[in-house]
Formats: sequence, structure tokens, C-alpha cells
Amino acid sequence: MEDNTTTTTTNYEVIVGNVGLVISTPHRALAIREYGEYCAKSAGASGLIRVFGEDVTLLADGEPIAEHTGHMTLTEEGWTPID
Repeated sequence: MEDNTTTTTTNYEVIVGNVGLVISTPHRALAIREYGEYCAKSAGASGLIRVFGEDVTLLADGEPIAEHTGHMTLTEEGWTPID
């Protein structure tokens, strides 16, 4: 008897605002760690200016499972923090 079942592996991705895809992996723990690190950078916990204030999204097979909303908004003066 032939086994025609296929196993699928979930693919996790972390996408950051103006940076784009920062990781694509089948390893959930790694994706969650990267998501947390980029959320901290977005919130200003480190000096990575390009990520500061950006949205961060964690996807599982293309579906959002966690989202961090950045705290910057575009005004006539440029990108400014949301109060």
C-alpha cells in the first residue's frame, strides 16, 4: 500500500515597513525571536534608525499572526512620531 500523504512545513516570515522581508524560515522560534527584535528596534530600543517607527508583521504561510504598529506618521513636514 502506497502512502500518498504529503507533509507540509509552515513557512514563517517577518516583514518590516520600509525594509521588507527580513527573514523567511520554517523555524517558528527563530521567526518569533526576529519579530521581537524588530519590534524592539521599531519602538526605539536600539539605534537602528531605518527600522524606527516601522510596522512589523509576523506571517505564517502568508497569513499575519502578529503585528506591531509603528509609531510614525507622514505629515507635510515628513515622518514624525505619533503622539
